[in-house]
Amino acid sequence: MKVKFLTVSLMFILPFSVFAANGQVEKAVIESNNAYKTKYNLDDMTEFNYAQKGFIAKPTGQIKSEKGNVIWDFDAFNFLNDPAPNTVNPALWRQAKLNNNVGLFKVTDRVWQIRGFDLA
Repeated sequence: MKVKFLTVSLMFILPFSVFAANGQVEKAVIESNNAYKTKYNLDDMTEFNYAQKGFIAKPTGQIKSEKGNVIWDFDAFNFLNDPAPNTVNPALWRQAKLNNNVGLFKVTDRVWQIRGFDLA
């Protein structure tokens, strides 16, 4: 019974994963994402200005373990500098950009904060 259910499930799921793997997206998704762009003011920079307040410096490169394994790659998120692809809701892309404000920030006199050195 479980094998039959799995087989039937995969039969329905796999064709859709091919679209995702090829970067193809349904027309309805593109239309929905475009409608979202026009409905909401995604060009409003207020939140970006808040996120950048007190910014001092941004790290680049990688943090590695003692064995040389990459623990964190600050440049891995540079793709967010590009416009959102039609496969992604533009609000999610915008939120990812806001979350990618990494570095050293001055909070107030004698108080600094390091942001983005973890994945919370």
